Amino acid sequence: MDYSSLARQLTQDEAGVLFDIDSLYARFLTLADTRKARGRVFSLAVALLAFVLAKLAGEDKPTGIAHWARLRCALFVECFRLKHARMPHADTYRRLLGTVLDVDAFEWLVDQFMQELMATRAEAPAAPGRYLQVALDGKTLRGTIPLGSSRGVHLLAAYVPSHGIVLFQVAVDQKTNEITAAPQVLKMVDLGGKLVTGDALLAQRGLSRQVTAAGGHFVWTTKDN
Repeated sequence: MDYSSLARQLTQDEAGVLFDIDSLYARFLTLADTRKARGRVFSLAVALLAFVLAKLAGEDKPTGIAHWARLRCALFVECFRLKHARMPHADTYRRLLGTVLDVDAFEWLVDQFMQELMATRAEAPAAPGRYLQVALDGKTLRGTIPLGSSRGVHLLAAYVPSHGIVLFQVAVDQKTNEITAAPQVLKMVDLGGKLVTGDALLAQRGLSRQVTAAGGHFVWTTKDN
């Protein structure tokens, strides 16, 4: 089936570059769906595709993701020949992610897709002395800080600012900080010929050596103190 029309209308960016809906959808078809066939309305692959596209569009909560998908229901129905002219409810996304999906397998598929996408979207070779930037940045997810606590779910991500693509991210253990999570993130990213940037917290000798050993370069932003 050709999903090019869906790709054009959902994921065309300012530079007119499309990302490969066929490839991402095909990967999601390989994930195990543990739900019983009876009463199953939405395929796991279609729901996950809508989930990822909504996340790329800036939605970060199940209600926002469901609303984003509903606004594009006609496109999904046409391109995926859905039997029902509706998209999953927010609770469906919560249930799929919480009890049905193998989250590790899902994240691995998305990470691999994003890294390949970054490579295919790269523009002409950079001029001498210029490198593709990979930024390390940590953020706490909104709505995850329990009452009476000062810390919620904190993620450290490696992303490409020029392309708006997250290559890999991990949850930072509450008993540690980004310094201990950074080596794991860097290990999962191809750093050859890349410029890795980060804030003062990441200005560590060990991380610097890891970047250069992998063929990359680094710039850590430090402060006066």
